[in-house]
Amino acid sequence: MIIYLLKVFASSFVFWLIYRVFLRTDTFFERNRFYLLLATLSSFLLPLVEWQSILGSNGAGLSFAQTQILPEIEIGRDLMYKEVSVLTFLKWLSIGVTSAYLIHVVFGIWQLFRLINQNQKEKHAEYIQVNLEKSQFPFSFMHYLFWGKKTVLSDKEKEKILQHEMAHIRGKHSYDLLFMEVVCGLCWFNPIFFIFKTYLKEQHEYIADALVCKNSVKSDYTRLMVQKTFKSLNMSVGTWQPKSIQLSHNFYQSPILKRIEMMNKTRTPIVKNLKLLVVLPAIALLSLLYACENVESTEEMVEEIVRKSDTEAAQLKKESMDENGVYEAVSHNSEPVGGFEELYKYIAKELKYPNQAKRMGVEGKVHVEFIVDVDGSITNVKAMKGIGAGCDAEAVRVLASSKNWSPAINADGEFVKQKMVLPINFKLN
Repeated sequence: MIIYLLKVFASSFVFWLIYRVFLRTDTFFERNRFYLLLATLSSFLLPLVEWQSILGSNGAGLSFAQTQILPEIEIGRDLMYKEVSVLTFLKWLSIGVTSAYLIHVVFGIWQLFRLINQNQKEKHAEYIQVNLEKSQFPFSFMHYLFWGKKTVLSDKEKEKILQHEMAHIRGKHSYDLLFMEVVCGLCWFNPIFFIFKTYLKEQHEYIADALVCKNSVKSDYTRLMVQKTFKSLNMSVGTWQPKSIQLSHNFYQSPILKRIEMMNKTRTPIVKNLKLLVVLPAIALLSLLYACENVESTEEMVEEIVRKSDTEAAQLKKESMDENGVYEAVSHNSEPVGGFEELYKYIAKELKYPNQAKRMGVEGKVHVEFIVDVDGSITNVKAMKGIGAGCDAEAVRVLASSKNWSPAINADGEFVKQKMVLPINFKLN
């Protein structure tokens, strides 16, 4: 899960960089809106694509990608439960923050619907106007237009503001914000999505402003915006405003300077839409990085596996099975019953740092190779690379006594044997 979230962050960062450098200052507001929404969605989907299946079983074309290397686990005198406890803490922290954020969003929605239920409503063809008893600034949410009864506006001013808010209602901009709020709640630790949400609200305002400017004098509309914004700032001093306003679109939203700048900006030539093509090499780069995710970082392991001849590599790719019927490349990898977290908890609890290794100060990684049989049992457990001093034997002992796994599945949907490698890092404090 942590690896997946890191990929999500990497994807979102690349999409943010493209938007910031190439797209943000363009006047294609609808294009930018959909780019931000698709960039957010793509950040979650790209890491889920089986790039190795698309690009080939070995992803980058290297023979060592055939080997299934498991995440490393670290063992030490005082580290038995350290990894598990940290992961458990982070899991519950994430659940707690996510729950609090989403509760805050739901509370904001509840405030809006309470305003709807407590005030007089007028039904119109495309929207429902909610007449607020207290003097409050016009704003919209979904198909509701909130209007203060004590709001003093001329007919022309009211028409301009109505056009602005109707642009939000017709464009269903509230659904964009609700989507981004859910994303921010689930990925509260990723600041890129909060930036995307801010950018999206900017584009919503630019879209609404551009629509009003088509039907009125731009200078009059700009003057109205400035006057009412300053008036709203004076009126809001010491006045409570519901937190739910952040989920709505307010005509007096700041910063007005950016909105005025974009209204008076020369229209971007349509040919500059070609800048979107920069997304293609970005996706290709991310795809290449994700396709190489199973490459073992240990230099000794890489050197050993790369030493395979081209003939051996081709044979592995063609057959994916050795003379003993053991697969290295399968459609669905073997997994421990109960998940990897349970396996690592078991190893951290049962594995003891050998006294001989402690006395000699021996540290390092033991790469334990084993085969998951068709019935899920673990066989042929051995230390592929070790550090001695009893560490190799202890690693083999604990893994050999662990629970059964779910067997691997080949392309024909059959259970098959699979060779696995688990690096165990012995480290003294």
